[in-house]
Amino acid sequence: MKKTLAIILALALVFSSFTAAFAEETLPADAKAVAGLGMLVGAGNGVTLDYLKTAPTRIQAAIMVLRLKGLEATAKAFTGTDNFADAKDAQWAAPIMAYLKANPTLGWIGDGTNFSPNKEMTVKDYYKVMLETIGYKQNTTEVIGDFTYTNVIDFAASKGLT
Repeated sequence: MKKTLAIILALALVFSSFTAAFAEETLPADAKAVAGLGMLVGAGNGVTLDYLKTAPTRIQAAIMVLRLKGLEATAKAFTGTDNFADAKDAQWAAPIMAYLKANPTLGWIGDGTNFSPNKEMTVKDYYKVMLETIGYKQNTTEVIGDFTYTNVIDFAASKGLT
């Protein structure tokens, strides 16, 4: 189950940040498959070639993970008021960020104060969240975990994630 979840997460992020230009005006089959699963919904005009050329932001990646876990609707409807200091930077997603802050076990803790919703999702951030999604834990002041943020890529590689 962990490998399947990791593969689906990898596909969702890979295809949402696909940067290659396509000669055809139709979506590639793999992008259609991920969109068909509901993992990608696109922006404005849905999943388009232009959308596939963009790199996901941290909030977009978080929403894809929430979709995968069946938590997107819960996060969107969340009414908690404790939020990241920079939630105003993506006001439309403020309830989602508040939900993520209230549920740190989901792996989206930002820097502890800020979420950086509009920042491009980095490989390091992605691996950190993917590892936590499949059950590993990052070392924090409250948790003795399996890896540190500094060594997240090496730890991911040791688990077969490359």
